Amino acid sequence: MVTMATVAVLLVTGCAGPPPGDRYPPVPPSASAPTPRSPVASGVPVVGRVVKAIPVGREPQGVLFAAGSLWVADFGGDVVDRVDPLRNRVVARVKVGPSPLAMAAEPGAVWVGDYGGGTVSKIDVRTDRTVETVHVGTAPSGLAIWGRSLWVADQIDGTVTAIDRASATVTRTLDLGSVSPGYAVVGAGGIWISDFHGDTAIRIDPATGAVVGTVAVGPHPLDTAFGFGSAWITNLDGGSVSRVDPGTGRVMATIPVGGGELQGLATGLGSVWVASVAGDEIWEIDPGTDRVVGVIRGVGGPREVVVRGELWTTASGDGTLDRLRVDA
Repeated sequence: MVTMATVAVLLVTGCAGPPPGDRYPPVPPSASAPTPRSPVASGVPVVGRVVKAIPVGREPQGVLFAAGSLWVADFGGDVVDRVDPLRNRVVARVKVGPSPLAMAAEPGAVWVGDYGGGTVSKIDVRTDRTVETVHVGTAPSGLAIWGRSLWVADQIDGTVTAIDRASATVTRTLDLGSVSPGYAVVGAGGIWISDFHGDTAIRIDPATGAVVGTVAVGPHPLDTAFGFGSAWITNLDGGSVSRVDPGTGRVMATIPVGGGELQGLATGLGSVWVASVAGDEIWEIDPGTDRVVGVIRGVGGPREVVVRGELWTTASGDGTLDRLRVDA
């Protein structure tokens, strides 16, 4: 199991700000302790493969699709790479703040949370340049867009800050108390934020800024995706994915997943896809049965997953953006 203390020791270089003992971004798989293969792996068929590994930086983390391109946050290089999916190569490299992690997109722009700098950078997709830098706190860990605002979760400060996207100014900051925010995602009429140390997911009403729901999930929840009428949440140290009914806030299923150190996930192509950093694998969950039904191996420390016709994942262990093809 990867503890926060272990993560802190391994990620102090290049990060400014808070005491290193409070950091949470995952460690490179080469630095992680070996994770025993889960019994889930037994008999699970291989359902796809890596068809292209595109070099993108030292430690690629976040990835999203916007303006016809894939955008990759290089946590170790302080840049965001723009990748042309037709040519399978980097076409622009944009300098942002220290240790970029989470991202969110709007028409004409990509917003980037600079985890090591306490800022948010706005990239103009027409010029591939950073055009705004907004100070938001200590360590922005999650970004989500709702209406006119960009909402920024800060893992160290325990806050959520709203930024007016047109003027790039802070309009309000909400104190979440003891909550240790992870990633932020819009879905089911609100903003969902994982509470990494509290083992819960919270839902915020963006109209009022009030916390309107709390769901107990597994150990160290990290990422959230919506699809198939549910919220799906990875439990980094729990070796599982929690399926939540967003209407009732009830956990419908806790699904064991192999590999260990689960981080990003995405819905699409009829399935839920989960990245196992320690296992170098992407796992497929059937939303009809809530069971693991497939695996893609040979991905070097996958962090985040996005579905755009095919699967794409940031492979931090290899410094690549991997294009994955799912077998028909």
